[in-house]
Amino acid sequence: MLLALLCVAPPGLAAGERVAEGVVRGAMTRLGADLFRKLLSDMGYEGNAEGDNWMHLALLHIEKEEYEKALTDARRMIDAFEAAGTPSGYAYELLAWCIEEVGGYDEARAAYHSAKKAYEQAGEEVPASVYYAIAWYQHDAGDDEAALPNFERAATIYRASGEPVDPYIYYCLATIYYEKRNSGVSEGFAQLALDGYRQQLAQAEAGATPDISDYFYLAELYNITGRNAEALAHYLRVEELMKAENREISGYLCDVIGWYQKDAGDNAKALAYYRLALQTYLEEGDSAGDSYFWFAERCEELGELSEALESYERAVAEYEKFGTSSDNELQARLRRDALRTQLGK
Repeated sequence: MLLALLCVAPPGLAAGERVAEGVVRGAMTRLGADLFRKLLSDMGYEGNAEGDNWMHLALLHIEKEEYEKALTDARRMIDAFEAAGTPSGYAYELLAWCIEEVGGYDEARAAYHSAKKAYEQAGEEVPASVYYAIAWYQHDAGDDEAALPNFERAATIYRASGEPVDPYIYYCLATIYYEKRNSGVSEGFAQLALDGYRQQLAQAEAGATPDISDYFYLAELYNITGRNAEALAHYLRVEELMKAENREISGYLCDVIGWYQKDAGDNAKALAYYRLALQTYLEEGDSAGDSYFWFAERCEELGELSEALESYERAVAEYEKFGTSSDNELQARLRRDALRTQLGK
């Protein structure tokens, strides 16, 4: 749901970005390859000449945002390393980065696992960036049990190296532990994430336009820590920024703002947002039966019984149309019949 709202991208290759910025910029001349090899040597890297050349070309194309060409070079780079029997973890990271840039996320996920295996086979420490990327894909697939140790390992390595930890790592750890009902650990990570996102927003607001996702994560973190007023303010800020960019507001965002408006005692605004959420859920292709059932429950909570009954009726009709049977269908029928009796209909 979160990814659908914000279209969050994978973390990418942090090490590769540093090399691209520190090596390729200013090295777009005949001296580029020599400078590249020198810096690789300074990093303690030993590869083979053909693989290094393809790696260098891939980074040059990345610098010029020619990602299809970069991917072609990265694949040739991997072929060269494998042919020489010297698989490189860093090379697989670079390959994954190129694949991500052209939207091949399934293949990129496999490349990060290959990177981890190559580092381990070479007796090298697996970088935090690899654990982070693997965890990101596992979390995105809903496998938080597998993602949890990889997020924790990434955070540990970043801290040990003195590098800043992406607050999104802490955010994911906070939400995973929150779902596991471990409130103590969850709140600890939530506070670390809050600190990180506040710092990022302060830097962004002083210069360029802030990242909308930072406001969203802050809102979610305020939710986890029970700070509802702050959560509502940040969800509303997300809505404001998305409207300013003419971006569609998701059903989830309308739903959660409605809930917080109800919590703040403004039932009229809550109902308005719930209506928008229902409309958006239907447009997004969610189950019509479940969407009407959800909306009917929200209306009942607000005391809007006539509208609740109408929505329960529509939910039951949708369930009957497709012949589905579920707990929601049963509850929709029970609540419909109860409201008919209560309203004398």
